[in-house]
Amino acid sequence: MGNRSIPHKKLIWIAYSVIGIIIVIALYITQLNNYLLFHSVVEIFSVVIAFCVFIIGWNTSKFTNNTLYLNLGVAYFFVACIDVLHTLAYLGMGVFPGAVVNLSVELWIAARYLESASLLGAAFLLGRRVQKGHISFIYFVITSLLISSIFFLDVFPDCYIDGIGLTAFKVLSEYAISGLLLVTAIIYWLKRDKIDSTVIRLLICSVIVTIMAELAFTLYTDVYGFSNMIGHFLKVISFYLIYTGVVRASLTRPYEVLFRDLKLNEQRVIEKSALLEVTLVKLRDTQSDLVSKERLALIGQLSRSIGYELRDPLQAIKNAVYFLKMSPDLKPDVKETLDILETEVGLSDRIITGLLDYASPKPPMLQKILISEIIETALTEIEFPAKIEVSKLLATDLLFIQADPVQISQVFLSICQNAVEAMPEGGSFTVTTEKSKANWIIISFNDTGVGIPEKDLGNLFHPLYTTKAKGVGLGLAISKSILKSHNGIIEVQSEYGKGTTVTVMFPLS
Repeated sequence: MGNRSIPHKKLIWIAYSVIGIIIVIALYITQLNNYLLFHSVVEIFSVVIAFCVFIIGWNTSKFTNNTLYLNLGVAYFFVACIDVLHTLAYLGMGVFPGAVVNLSVELWIAARYLESASLLGAAFLLGRRVQKGHISFIYFVITSLLISSIFFLDVFPDCYIDGIGLTAFKVLSEYAISGLLLVTAIIYWLKRDKIDSTVIRLLICSVIVTIMAELAFTLYTDVYGFSNMIGHFLKVISFYLIYTGVVRASLTRPYEVLFRDLKLNEQRVIEKSALLEVTLVKLRDTQSDLVSKERLALIGQLSRSIGYELRDPLQAIKNAVYFLKMSPDLKPDVKETLDILETEVGLSDRIITGLLDYASPKPPMLQKILISEIIETALTEIEFPAKIEVSKLLATDLLFIQADPVQISQVFLSICQNAVEAMPEGGSFTVTTEKSKANWIIISFNDTGVGIPEKDLGNLFHPLYTTKAKGVGLGLAISKSILKSHNGIIEVQSEYGKGTTVTVMFPLS
């Protein structure tokens, strides 16, 4: 087997892990021999990290609209200031003459309150713009009040009493701080879409480790004890996670973290463009609908005018033809002329009726009907020439729909009549019904007629559009309007010279 090289990232992870283990072992050995040195090293590490967070947050705030790094940077600067005083006031340092254990513990609690409140505040302020000067002044005032309450005013509650140990205030404070941090972790998780995914995971992990540290600090009775040591180890880990999430991520992946807002803005532009495109499509559709409505209004006006102006004269002609044909002395050529006249009057009357039906559609009178009965009725009413072979492939299931039988019959009659006219030389006509898996009834009317040119397919359902020598092109337009009022669909597929298939679909009742 050939040698497989270890991936570069895995090597880096192994190296970091080894270095981390060595540091932990070194710190553990240090605390065994000199706990004061161990404490100082841990606190100095935390302070350095806090100052680094401040430097990054302060100097990158002008490059991004995300105020998280600025808020955390300013907060950790002032937290670090109190942590420095806590380190100097620790038992055995001798920096503050006459200082007791209580002083360093009070400073610790003050720093942790400030840290937890700042993390929570930063979570709430995500996405909101803040001014550097304003937030810095607020933290300066709060930090000054905390330090003054401990060193000068002596109003900060006692946290440690020699010979007794931790006070109730100190223990309750650690629990309160843990509660604030838990709420903070939840809010960061809920707002994870507003922060880089790597940064948010590291921040949440840091908060959780900080909670563990606070809980450890509720258990010790000696500032040099085991629980105190565990708490400081956990603090090192939590601050390292802060470092990794804010400092390291911001410096090593600036385009992904610091300029994440630019990516979000780009995404918003893309989304807005897509929305604009959809809006334009809708506007075009609306414009098309308006044109159709204007055309419909024009047809309606024209139909009413034709109805008033032509219906009565046509009826008079029809009556005259009827009485003339009753004459016993009617010559054959005159009878032939009257038959032609009667046919043309009937055609004109049907055209007027079609215009009125399209311009003023009637609402359907819905009832439960058996689709096969409507098809049988339509096929019976159409006079199919002997040279057209009619076939029926109807589903054996009883397929019912909620529909107006008169209107649906009108649709089927129109489709069948078009098929007959498309086969002047004869052919085959097949009607098929089936039920789809999506509970739709599908009715297909297939003929082997002349077909429809591809250029005409897109205009078939437009009123007044026709390729026939006679007719006004209303049959399919009226059929589509009727089916729309029944929540139905009509589609036409055709190949010029080979035939046409008209498909009608209804939701199953």
